Amino acid sequence: MEFYPYLPKRVHPGGEFVAPPGGELSGRRVALIGFEREWASRFYEIMQTAGAFCIIAPNAEFEAEARHCDLVLLYLRAGDDPPDTEDPATSAAVIIVMRASTVAPRGPAVDYIFYPCTPIEILTRAAIAIERKRASVVRSRANPFRILIVDDDPEVHALLHAALDGEDMKCQSTSLARESLRIARGWNPDLIILDVNMPGLSGHRVLTALKASSSNRRTPVVLLTGCDHKSDVIRGFDLGAQDYVVKPFHPADIAARVRRIVTKSAR
Repeated sequence: MEFYPYLPKRVHPGGEFVAPPGGELSGRRVALIGFEREWASRFYEIMQTAGAFCIIAPNAEFEAEARHCDLVLLYLRAGDDPPDTEDPATSAAVIIVMRASTVAPRGPAVDYIFYPCTPIEILTRAAIAIERKRASVVRSRANPFRILIVDDDPEVHALLHAALDGEDMKCQSTSLARESLRIARGWNPDLIILDVNMPGLSGHRVLTALKASSSNRRTPVVLLTGCDHKSDVIRGFDLGAQDYVVKPFHPADIAARVRRIVTKSAR
């Protein structure tokens, strides 16, 4: 972690800086990650004026600071790839800051700030980002995302339940393809993890039936497929699958993918 020596320890409210109504940033922990010195000084003053506790750190500190701060302002240079701002370990709201002439990269982000811009825009976007993050956490705790697992392998069921069951996800599983359609209609899951190679009724036929159903046509589907079955993936996308995971998979990888999809779909 780095504090630039010429930065003020405290900037009193007043002058050109105006905090958002209600003082949403007062007392918040804000990290400025990867900023150039001039920009770091400017953003530091703006955040301190709004009453936030502000630190400055290099890019390498992103993951650590995103775990315990309320807000991360991440400076991204042209051509850089954005980090996974929807990783479950990222508890902070993340705003990517870029030069005004830079085109925003593809990928998830709570918001973008194209600098230079006015202090009030920076503070307003920061306050909105924190509120969005807070609302998503409240939603997940009060109403867990429902995940339906369709696979004929008990070991897969156990791995996925261990990775996904928790305060923000609730899993139900079945090894029967036809049974999965009945559960999907009645339970209305937020996402379905579907094995392509199911006995009796293939995963592709289940996917086709789901997309033809008025109650489940918008439900995201993640396919499970063998590593040598690229044609399964192509056909799955053609039928409306949202993503795919290759067996054998790492539970943390599929958990991150699922959480990213359901969080985005809930917005």
